[in-house]
This record gives sequence, structure tokens and C-alpha cells, in this order.
Amino acid sequence: MRFAPRLAIGVCCCAAAIETAVVAKQIGSGGAADVAAALVLAAFTPFAVAVAARRIRDGWFPVFAAAMYVGLPLLALPYFFADYRHTYVHQALPWLVGLERPAVLASGLAIVAGTALAPRFLFAVSGLGAFIAALAVWGTSHVDDVRLGGLHETGWSLGVVEWLVLAGALGVILASPRIGIGLTGWLALLFLRATHEPYATGAFWRQLAAAAPAAAVLTSSIWLLVPPLPRLRLPHRDLLARLRP
Repeated sequence: MRFAPRLAIGVCCCAAAIETAVVAKQIGSGGAADVAAALVLAAFTPFAVAVAARRIRDGWFPVFAAAMYVGLPLLALPYFFADYRHTYVHQALPWLVGLERPAVLASGLAIVAGTALAPRFLFAVSGLGAFIAALAVWGTSHVDDVRLGGLHETGWSLGVVEWLVLAGALGVILASPRIGIGLTGWLALLFLRATHEPYATGAFWRQLAAAAPAAAVLTSSIWLLVPPLPRLRLPHRDLLARLRP
């Protein structure tokens, strides 16, 4: 990886730490120990997300994934209607940045670690197994409760959320099928588990804190659906190449 993307990832780590500190001051936390743990996670998690994303596509894509991790909890704020926004901010946001129960967010690093380090075939098999196990244990009976009774009633567009998730899943599966299957399977497990938590109190979003690092990789994979721009060959470079002995 070149110097500029590495520097940008470092900026994302600093931004995540600042974001966590601001949320701790403005909204609250579970205590001094949780704040310390959250700051450590904030400084490390964007880097872990970038390492996982680099296995899918090199270049600036890992930077985009790290930036997505930093911005995703706050990008959700304009999505919610004002009545539910207060619930999301005070009941869910501290969990999503690790200020409440930081172990939940830390557990999500296992998925990005698998994305970055595990053999691709084994990671795909584990994700597929996780999805099958989630269907057996939690099923899909509560999915419509979240879609229609939750997101549809508290956000301005249910379709946008669904299409973002589907587009991200398609992007990562097309770019790296085995990594994409593994990543999508583990995220499906965390989502199906969260659907059994009350949406109105913000418990659904709190349970998704473990999915935040992997969700950043998935949603940023929309980048991979954009066709690469052709490289322009400047005429003077061709001329200089011909003049060289």
C-alpha cells in the first residue's frame, strides 16, 4: 500500500477516537473503564477494517472502508425521524462506538479478522454455517417486525436501507466470492439475532454493535460496483518513450 492511503487510514483512526470522545462527553458512557476501552477500539478498529478491505481490493478502497466505519453511526442520524432519533442517539449510539459494553463491539473484530486472515474457503464455509445456524435458532419471523414496524415507521425510506445492504453484498461477492459469502453470512447471523430485541427501545441497534466493523466493509463494497475509470495516456509520455535510446 502506498504512503497516501496509509496516511489516510491513520487519519481515520484519529477521527474515530475524536468521535468517540465527543460522544462520551455529549451523551455519556458506561464509566471510565468503558471510555478507555472505547478509545483503544476507536484507534484500532478502522485499521482492522482497512486490512480486511485490502484483501478484497487494494488501493483506496481500504481507506473508504475505514472512513465508512467512522461515519456510519453518524450517517444514520439524518435517516431517522426526530421522534426516534433521540432514542437512537441516547440508547444505541454509545454502544455502536464502544462506550457501553465495549466487549460487544470488540467481538465484531473477530469477523474482520477472519476476513483479513482466514483461508478464503474456510471463511466462506464458516459464514455459510453461521447463516444456516441463525436460520435454525432465530429464524426470520421477526424480520418484518424490524422492516415494517421499525425502519418503515422511524426512517424516511425503507428501500434505501435494503438496497444499500443488497448492493454492498453484491459488490463484495462479485469482487471476492468466498470472502463475500463469509462476510455476508456472519452479518446475517448478527442481524437475525438482533431482530429478537425490541426495536422501540434501541435494543435492536445495540445488538448490531458487534456487526459495525464488518458492516463498514460490506456497505463500502458498493464502491466495487462502479466500473474503474480508464487510465489516460498522455501524448507527451509516448513521445518521450520513443526518444529514449
